[in-house]
Amino acid sequence: MRCLVAFISVALSAFALSGPVNAQEPPKHDVKGLFLLTDYPAVSVRPGTTSTVNLRLQNYALPPERLELTVAGVPNGWTATLIGNGQPVAAVMPATNDKVSLELRLDIPKEASTGTTNLTVTAKGPAASVSLPVAVTIATDLPQSSPCRRSCLTCGAIPSRPSNIS
Repeated sequence: MRCLVAFISVALSAFALSGPVNAQEPPKHDVKGLFLLTDYPAVSVRPGTTSTVNLRLQNYALPPERLELTVAGVPNGWTATLIGNGQPVAAVMPATNDKVSLELRLDIPKEASTGTTNLTVTAKGPAASVSLPVAVTIATDLPQSSPCRRSCLTCGAIPSRPSNIS
């Protein structure tokens, strides 16, 4: 009987040490392609202001290539500038399985009409192309934006949500 108990203990210990069968396999990523993304594909701004939309260009499993950047649908009088690393850029080249952060800076004139304008940001290369629609609504009846998230003695701003900062 002792031999049987010892044998079962050794067998169970060996099984426990081996772990799950699939533990050694790396996770599979079935996503492949070029993606132009933003957290906010529709924004509202006041006439006479500047707005920034954060973008990211993600390359999943494609070889790096130079991609020309364009913004279509920009009304007369508006300025749309793509910013990368703090400066205007006209092209990007994301490495394989990497991303490039960009900003779409929009300068809206004071005379801009209320309503929605649809812009299209495009990244186009020899082998791949991707577009992102961004809806920009011009509205005069928007809440004041605050440069900080807490009450500020300097500017008198009031936070848009409660803060624990004192």
